Amino acid sequence: MAAKKRSASKKAAKKSPRPPAARIAGRDRVGEILDDLPPLSIVEREAFRALFDDAQCTAVGGRTKAEKVLVEASAWASTIDRALKAHPNALRRYSASRFAFFLEQVRDLARAIEAQRRTPLGKSDDGAWLLDRQRVAALSVREELLAVLRLLAGGNPRERELLVLAAGTTTSDEALADSLEGLATHAHKWLERRDAQTAVLVASVSLKESDVDSARSAEMALREALKAQLAGPGSVREVRDLPKTDRVEGRVLLEMRVLMDVFAKAREKNLEVPRLVPGAGTRGVLGVSR
Repeated sequence: MAAKKRSASKKAAKKSPRPPAARIAGRDRVGEILDDLPPLSIVEREAFRALFDDAQCTAVGGRTKAEKVLVEASAWASTIDRALKAHPNALRRYSASRFAFFLEQVRDLARAIEAQRRTPLGKSDDGAWLLDRQRVAALSVREELLAVLRLLAGGNPRERELLVLAAGTTTSDEALADSLEGLATHAHKWLERRDAQTAVLVASVSLKESDVDSARSAEMALREALKAQLAGPGSVREVRDLPKTDRVEGRVLLEMRVLMDVFAKAREKNLEVPRLVPGAGTRGVLGVSR
């Protein structure tokens, strides 16, 4: 009789459902791949994190839905893992440590979503809540990019004049969005210059296309929030995610953008390298596969 009870207990254990935390999309596979990689040091983790600040991440993350980003990023993880093993030479520009960092961010996003599910998001009446959030993020992105461009302009009167014109004002939300657009365009022009002296200056302040993309993302998010607010009373809009989730979500998206660029360049030399294709949940930020 005791043997039958033990047997029944074992069968029940086998049939017992996995805890909800383990069923979050892709967490199991992401964790398995991460366990096979060398652990990141504190220095490595902080170095990768410093590439994009929290304001940039929040601005990008505010344009997507976290759960959709998680599904796509988790699917990419398996593709990337296989490709790095199959084509180590073609993908040598993307290190195992950078991949481990990406996987950590995907794992953190799964945890943020799990925590968010226990917190009612509610709704933002007339888009006011969303506008406040995007305004803060936009101002932060603008301040950082403007500081970098001031360093590039130095004491050159002509460069300072062009920067003032590009920067505009922040006297209104519309002006702030225009300012971000102007600064993004101005920064892009610096990156397009091909003379040696400009290359030295740009490298000295670490100006990159990601800075331009962050400004444009913040601009678009602000304009979208402004439209919701201007729609007037009765225009009630669902809040996509909590600010904390947006921050993690944005970091995942920015790492996905880096991966797209690396894999696209690798495919130019080796067509066996897979193409990383954004889905419906990330296409608005990542664009189309190149």
